Amino acid sequence: MHKLTCLLALAAPTVGCASLHAYDIGETDQSLPSRPIEIAVDETGISLQQASAAAGALSDNKAAGRAGTIAELLNYGPTTGNSVLDAKYADGVVAALYQQCPSGRITGVVSVRESRTYPILSGEIVKIKARCQD
Repeated sequence: MHKLTCLLALAAPTVGCASLHAYDIGETDQSLPSRPIEIAVDETGISLQQASAAAGALSDNKAAGRAGTIAELLNYGPTTGNSVLDAKYADGVVAALYQQCPSGRITGVVSVRESRTYPILSGEIVKIKARCQD
């Protein structure tokens, strides 16, 4: 059902689709009082396959489709969501957590990796929720 909803959403250019790629929950230490902290970072992703298909359809040029296929083959490896413009967009998440919790006593970590997909483009999102024991 989810895939059908996403396909229908791609038919309308102003509608998107949300996909959850990973969700992890850590243990919570309740021995001390804590306060909630949250970090969210995102980056624009591009579906090279959709972009090359659109370019090929608009230009009637088969080379555009082949270029997209070659670009996808060069971006191999385990992925969730589309390739992003800046592959290091989430590198600062841990530092941002420690900035919000200077004591370093972080517990109950919940990490979420999701994307919002639109035709050709997507928003790739990493969210971290936790509790800081000051």
